Amino acid sequence: MERFQNLLKSLSRISPVDFVIGDREEILFSTRSRSEDKGFHASLRRFSARVFEENAFRGEANGLPYALYGAPIRCADLPVAALIGYQKNGHPSHHAGGRKEMEDLLAALASLFGDWTSAQKERDDMAEQLAQSFEAISLYARITPQITSFGFSGTTLAALTEDLLETIGGDVIFTSLPGRSGYSRCFERKDGVSILDRDRFIETLLKGVPEDGDVLKDDYFIVNDSRSVPLYDALGLPPFRLIVIRIQHQSDTYGWLGMASFNLKEIFRYSDLRMLASVAKQIGVALTNIDLYRELEQFFVNVVKSLVYTIEAKDVYTRGHSERVSHYCMLMADRLGLGKEEKRSLLWASILHDMGKIGIPERMLNKPGRLTEEEYEQIKMHVEKGYNILKPLKPLAQSLDGILYHHEHYDGKGYPKGLKGTDIPLLARIIAVADTYDAITSDRSYRSRKTREKALTVMAEIAGSQLDPEIVPAFLAILREGAGTGTESGFPKEMQEDK
Repeated sequence: MERFQNLLKSLSRISPVDFVIGDREEILFSTRSRSEDKGFHASLRRFSARVFEENAFRGEANGLPYALYGAPIRCADLPVAALIGYQKNGHPSHHAGGRKEMEDLLAALASLFGDWTSAQKERDDMAEQLAQSFEAISLYARITPQITSFGFSGTTLAALTEDLLETIGGDVIFTSLPGRSGYSRCFERKDGVSILDRDRFIETLLKGVPEDGDVLKDDYFIVNDSRSVPLYDALGLPPFRLIVIRIQHQSDTYGWLGMASFNLKEIFRYSDLRMLASVAKQIGVALTNIDLYRELEQFFVNVVKSLVYTIEAKDVYTRGHSERVSHYCMLMADRLGLGKEEKRSLLWASILHDMGKIGIPERMLNKPGRLTEEEYEQIKMHVEKGYNILKPLKPLAQSLDGILYHHEHYDGKGYPKGLKGTDIPLLARIIAVADTYDAITSDRSYRSRKTREKALTVMAEIAGSQLDPEIVPAFLAILREGAGTGTESGFPKEMQEDK
């Protein structure tokens, strides 16, 4: 702008013509150092507005002290300003051919300024696009690890959609994933149009998406003006543009990712479409992986159940023992404030703590009389046998210590390593408490069950010697409050649900 203004000032100094630049409302620049009188200034402003609105050359000379000529300065064929040249009527240079000369001069100058403006706008647009592309790349790099991890959740999806809304610059973004609790979300720009009924808004948007046809051949649907779709127009909202992309992977369709903007002065750029499509594709892959992981996890659960059934089929006196021990352990986990991962490890350790009995002869497990010293030594081996059987299973890595050490005693007189006090892993100490209580209150081949009251007395007596003196009171409190009567059966709910 400054270079162009200097050019006009130079032309004004070597010619009788003065120049101004204006738009439809005001004069933006003038080559005259002194201000024109108010009346003439108003005439210049009105003349500039007419040139701007007509978007064509215009000349006025009759009845005015000055001859006025104006040409539009265009950018992409649209007027952005008006270039006015004027000189006194009756000046020697003002002759019959003067209009044509002024038209040619102003056209050349306006074209020059228009080209400069267009180039500047193109540079600004390119800089903005590069900035947005950098933001998009940064966002994509940040969210891709989150999407592709098994930890992908509804909360993760909510965070990344909010990031998308901020990066791309829409007003509303939503995900619709039927049948997946917590994955369908809608977010609005805080300073934008408020949508009172979001569910109805999203439902209406998706109803307007054609079910088939060429419009969805690339799995996306774009509307540049909602007024062109009667269903959208009936929402009673300001006009908006919309882009909706299918979330799918291979032959599986999960739902939709959509964005709406109430700014109709722009359209969705191809880069916006590619960004949203890439995210939708990644979400589809993540959901497929999650489903496969859950299927694998459920398969693992079923394998564990089969192993437990196999153990208990060998020892008829301990049927239901593993499930009850696991139930008590989960109650203690809540009371002791264990974290999610610790609870999960305890769940598997407690349900599989007797896995090693698979390798113990049934005649020993069901022997009605007292075991010989040699037989007892073989029975003691079940903790190491269980550990070695389950060690190759990576999902159980954090549970193995609970299985191996659940027969250690707090005073160091247990097995297999003779660990003492808090050197015994916490999971093993918890399992030991639950295992002891269920053993006392269950029938065994060599004795009958004891009453609940007797079990409480015994456990209070061995707290500090055989059992952890801090965990025993917590377990006894659970029993006194009525949780866990010793009659629970079946696998814990964590193993019953297909999550």
